[in-house]
Amino acid sequence: MKKIEKYLLEKYRSKVVKAIEDFQLIENNDRVLVAISGGKDSMALLDILNNRKKALKIDYQIKAIHIKLTDIPYYTDHRALLEFCKKRGIQFEIISSNKKISREGNSLVSIVLGTVVN
Repeated sequence: MKKIEKYLLEKYRSKVVKAIEDFQLIENNDRVLVAISGGKDSMALLDILNNRKKALKIDYQIKAIHIKLTDIPYYTDHRALLEFCKKRGIQFEIISSNKKISREGNSLVSIVLGTVVN
């Protein structure tokens, strides 16, 4: 990893940890669901949350999901996502959806909650 990448990752990590602590976002026995795309931001967030759990010995569960939108053409390396999570002991699930996602309302939230929580 390059020096600038390490610097940016540490800066991102410190902001995430500060927000969690300032707003008491994660506490013991919480369940944290992280939607990952395979991009740097979501993967870094997942890794930070997982490492924070180990470092602070807080008992919370992490689950990662990837929402595969079947009506939009795009590519994500699902094997890479699975391997990333498996290597870190994080539960992972791919949710396929062909529902139209709009910018209005809670359609994406409904898909996730309806699939994961139920």
